Amino acid sequence: MKILGIGGSDHDISACLLEDGMITVAIEEERLSREKHSVGVKSSLLKSVDYCLSYRGYELEDIDYFVTNDIFMTRLNSKKLFMDRMIKINHHLAHIASSYYLSSFDKAGLFVSDGAGSIFSHFHVETISLGYASDTNIRILNKVYGQNTLNRGKKIVKENSLGQFYSFFSNLCGFGVHNDGKVMGLAPYGSDKYLDEFRKLIKVTYNKGELEVDIDLNSNYYKNLYKEIEINSRKDNNFKIKADYAYAAQVVMEEVTFQLLNLLYDKTKCDNLCYSGGVALNSVLNGKLKKNTSFRNIFIPPAPNDSGTAIGAALYAYYNIFNQDSSARYKLTNAYMGKEYSEEEIGKALLKYSNKITVQKVNVVKEAAESLSKGKIIGWFQGKSEFGPRALGNRSILADARQKDMKDIINRRIKFRESFRPFAPVIINDFWDTYFDTDFEENPFMLYVADVKEDKKQIIPAVTHVDGSARVQIINRATNLKYYDLIMEYYKLTGVPVLLNTSFNVKGEPIVETPEHAIRTFVESDLDVLYLYDYCIHKKLLNSTCEE
Repeated sequence: MKILGIGGSDHDISACLLEDGMITVAIEEERLSREKHSVGVKSSLLKSVDYCLSYRGYELEDIDYFVTNDIFMTRLNSKKLFMDRMIKINHHLAHIASSYYLSSFDKAGLFVSDGAGSIFSHFHVETISLGYASDTNIRILNKVYGQNTLNRGKKIVKENSLGQFYSFFSNLCGFGVHNDGKVMGLAPYGSDKYLDEFRKLIKVTYNKGELEVDIDLNSNYYKNLYKEIEINSRKDNNFKIKADYAYAAQVVMEEVTFQLLNLLYDKTKCDNLCYSGGVALNSVLNGKLKKNTSFRNIFIPPAPNDSGTAIGAALYAYYNIFNQDSSARYKLTNAYMGKEYSEEEIGKALLKYSNKITVQKVNVVKEAAESLSKGKIIGWFQGKSEFGPRALGNRSILADARQKDMKDIINRRIKFRESFRPFAPVIINDFWDTYFDTDFEENPFMLYVADVKEDKKQIIPAVTHVDGSARVQIINRATNLKYYDLIMEYYKLTGVPVLLNTSFNVKGEPIVETPEHAIRTFVESDLDVLYLYDYCIHKKLLNSTCEE
C-alpha cells in the first residue's frame, strides 16, 4: 500500500511517502522552495510532493491514498487529480501518530501541545491534547480548546494555548513569528523578576474529568505588557528586561507542562510518553521531563512541529483507517529521510560553479577532521537530508568546540545570529556520560538540553551556554557511520570527541537540500572548506588546496 502524507498548516508544509508501513522518503517544502517555514507557498505548487513521487518514479495515479490533516485540507483543492483519494484527519491526531507509531512502545501516554490545531464549532481550536495508546489504538482523554479572537482588531489570537503563550513573548521581545527558539536561548540571561506575575497568567483546573487551561491573551495584563515593553525598549537595560521576560515565560511554560504531564501519568499509569506539537521543540523543557514528571521512557520525533504531521497522517491512515498489521512498526532511530544525490547531479552542480571553486576527491573523513583540528569552519554535506528543523550531521556546518571564541567567529563570519544564542554540540555515544549530565543517553534528534559537566566546560566552551547547558546530539555508528567516523578521527587528533554542529544555511534561508544549494551557500558565505560527499571544495579566490 502506497500512502502519501501531506503535512503542515499555514506553515511548515511537508510530504512523506509511506510504503507498506515504511517511510520511503520525506521532505519539508522549505528545503525545496527556499522559503523558510514554507510560509506563503501555494498548495498547487508543492515541490515536496513531486520530490517524494520522483524519488520512487511514481505518478499521482500510482498512489493509493493521499492523507493530510484537516487544517491543511483547504489548501489542496487545486489538486483535483487525487481529491477522490484524499483522506483528512484531525491535526492533533496527526501529531500523535508521528510520535507514537515511530516509538516502538506498545502502549504510551500521549501529549500534544502547540499553537493551535483543528478548528471546531464556533471557531474553537484545539490547543492541548492528552491521550493514551495501546497497540495501534489511540484514545483521546482530554482536549483543551482555545478561541480564535481578534487582538486589537488585527491579529488572530489562539487563547488557552501554551504555544501561543510562548510566541507572545517572542513577539514581545522583538523576535517575530517562528522564532520562539530565541526566547529559549535568551532565558538563561534573565532573572525571576517577573516570575510571580507571569504565573498568574495561566490557570490549570481539572474537575470531574474535565481539563481546562485558561490563558486569556486579550487580558489587560497582556495589553499592559505591550505598553511596558514599548517603554522599556528605549531604556539602556533593554536586553536585561527582555531576558527577564524570557526567563519567566520559559519557567512558567515548563511548570504548566509538567503539571499537565503528571496529570496524564495519573490518568494512564503508563511509564511511556509520546510527546509532539510545536512546543515539543523546546529542548530546555524536554531535558527536564524525567526529573519533573513520572514518565520514564520518552519519545519525541525529529519533527514534532507541523511538518511532522505529514508522517503522522500517513501512519494514522495505515494503522487506524486501513487496520494494517502492527508488526510493521519500528522505532525511528535517525531522521535521514531525504534522497541520495547521484554522481551526475553532483557533477552538474560542480560544473555550474567551476569558475569559482577548486575540487578534489579525497578521504573526506580524514581531511575534514584535520581541517577541524586546525580551527577551520567547514560545510559538511553527506547522504540523505534530515527531516525536521535540526541539522543532524548530513547538512551541517561543523567547527572546533574547543575554541572559546568560535561561536563569535561563526556568528561574525557566517550565521549573523544574536550573540546570546548558543551553538549545539555533537558527541559520539562512547563518551556522552563523561561530558554531559543527562537523563537521555539516546538523543539522536538533538531535542534535549543537558548540563555540561563542570570539568568539561573549559574543554568545549564554544558549545557551553551561559548557564552551563548544551543542546546535545548523541550519535552512534548505526545512526550515521560517516559522521561517527569523522568525530572519532577528530578525537584521535585532539583528544576531544565533541564538535560544534549548526545548520548548513545562512541567515534568512532554510537548510540546504541539494548539492547546488550547498555549493552556492559555500561560495556566497565565509565558510573555509566544503566537504560534499567525497569531494573537498575550496574557493578559487582563496588560492588554496585541500592539503593546506
